Amino acid sequence: MEELNLNYNEKNIGLHSKHLIKRTLVSRTEDLVRRMRWKLWHIRNPSNKDPKETFGFRTTDSPPVMVELEDFEKDLWNLVRQVKFKPAGNDLTSKIREDLNTLKNSSKIIVKGDKSRKLNQVNKDSYVKDMTDKITSNYKKGNRAQVEKVNQEAAIIAKKLDLDDRIDALQEGESFISYKDHKPHFPARKEMRLLNPSKTNMGAISKHFLDKINVNLRQKTGLNQWKSTNDCIKWFESIPNKRDFKFCKLDIQQFYPCIGQNLLKDSIAWARNYVQISREEEDIIMHCRKSFYSLMGTFL
Repeated sequence: MEELNLNYNEKNIGLHSKHLIKRTLVSRTEDLVRRMRWKLWHIRNPSNKDPKETFGFRTTDSPPVMVELEDFEKDLWNLVRQVKFKPAGNDLTSKIREDLNTLKNSSKIIVKGDKSRKLNQVNKDSYVKDMTDKITSNYKKGNRAQVEKVNQEAAIIAKKLDLDDRIDALQEGESFISYKDHKPHFPARKEMRLLNPSKTNMGAISKHFLDKINVNLRQKTGLNQWKSTNDCIKWFESIPNKRDFKFCKLDIQQFYPCIGQNLLKDSIAWARNYVQISREEEDIIMHCRKSFYSLMGTFL
């Protein structure tokens, strides 16, 4: 493993290709037109019914064409068609393009630092070994049938909530790691953070229920729970006679893997002493704890 030094800030954005810019512009314009059509449709067709809870999921239906917007849409698309490009660039963008092509053609894996901007180049075999060791230390090997089963469970829940036309199946993606290069003895001893882009859309619904439960718990129990750094700072500043108190620091290792099924059930049972949690809400929360980590196309 060796550190990759680019000699410039990795947040610098290079110049994209004309094809990508055009494709993105068309996509964003289509999204704007779609939202304007739906907005006008709802203005012209007000409903006295209580809007159903969609948990932020958008409809997949196409909005009807609105005569009032036809001229505007025509002029808008003409603007998109008339977009022209001119040669642009400088030494920095040229260097970014050159480095990007070099990295694409490299056989090594680029791994980010956990709490730093450092980039590390790692051999593929070493990276796969680190990933395998990290995943298998807490998770067992799965298969495609288990993924399909979870998708079927999600489909049943979505249908009960009348959201089956808005929610997609589990979003699959390759898991990856970041090295905790701020830890002592790095890189002789490599500690890693495992990150999983495979998310179920049911998570948004579960979060909605959990936020409501936590708000009620804080009100009923009077316990402190901060959702932002500013809230914690305000609490600390309001403490009188700070010199009479001491901090107790806890560092929880393997935070998410430690939240097992039994612990989650016990937590819900405890919360029921203060707030009402329906069986349906519990089922959705328990469903969302099922996660899959993909390593080179294999689910773990």
